[in-house]
Amino acid sequence: MKLDLNINALQNFVITADMGNITNAAERLYMTQPTLSRQLAGIEDMLGTKLFERRKYGIALTPEGEAFYDQCRKLLKAYGEFESYALSFRHIISGSLTIAYQKASEDMMMFLNSDFLRTYPNVNIENQRQASANFLNLLDRNDLDLAIMYGFEAEQYSHNLRSIRIGELPNVLMVSDQNPLAKRKEVRMEELVNERFILPSKGNSPKRVDQITATCRAAGFMPQVAASAVDIIDFVMDVIRYDGVAVMPKIPSLETNSQIRFIELADYPEKSYPIHLIWNTTNSNPLVQTYLSFVEKYLHNSRFAEES
Repeated sequence: MKLDLNINALQNFVITADMGNITNAAERLYMTQPTLSRQLAGIEDMLGTKLFERRKYGIALTPEGEAFYDQCRKLLKAYGEFESYALSFRHIISGSLTIAYQKASEDMMMFLNSDFLRTYPNVNIENQRQASANFLNLLDRNDLDLAIMYGFEAEQYSHNLRSIRIGELPNVLMVSDQNPLAKRKEVRMEELVNERFILPSKGNSPKRVDQITATCRAAGFMPQVAASAVDIIDFVMDVIRYDGVAVMPKIPSLETNSQIRFIELADYPEKSYPIHLIWNTTNSNPLVQTYLSFVEKYLHNSRFAEES
């Protein structure tokens, strides 16, 4: 019997086994938890054996899973060595890229750039973190090569700019650890009628402001605005300062902050925060197309893994 396994599925299996938690592994892999669960179940079906046993606080490998894990590690190591050997025959690509990003897209940016630089070690990437309001003008003038930003704001771009969706984060409610809602796992919009909202700056994220305001109105109230925030640091500080709430993406790097909590929004219409990669079609830097080809291959492999 021939097993229909691909290298991405094996990598996802190993990462899940290392983390011991499917939800955490899915976040790291920028996949949904159900998608990763289906992929792991598909591997078990193909092998005809259980690889994981479910426990109260996560998962653990079965004896069969341990054996399969060891073989996967050996195979992935061999594949990595083969890939490095194959790449040594390629023309050496060098040069510089300037990529801007928002805080919400930071983890995705680091993941993509690390893999890109592993493939093209002679390329230099300058990363710039700034407000999305600057991105479109800088891209339009070709002062930036690429930008990774919130998808709805990308809809404002001019005819020379193009974008592709490269990932998403769940939309959640951020509150301070002192807020009574901090003990909740889930909340509905109508329950926020008396809360003080920290909204994005209208100049930076007009679509987000309109979306949040419209959702509050649909729930029967207008949001009480305590402050407008430009940067993610402002969001955190203002939520703590005003004991307020903020509708925002669930950023993995903030989950370790003991002063804030993320709560699921049961009825928020936009369940995810789309992340887009944007570029100017008139940009003459040849590395832009190299980066785009790399990302498109990455996205293709990710979709193939999800469908397996």
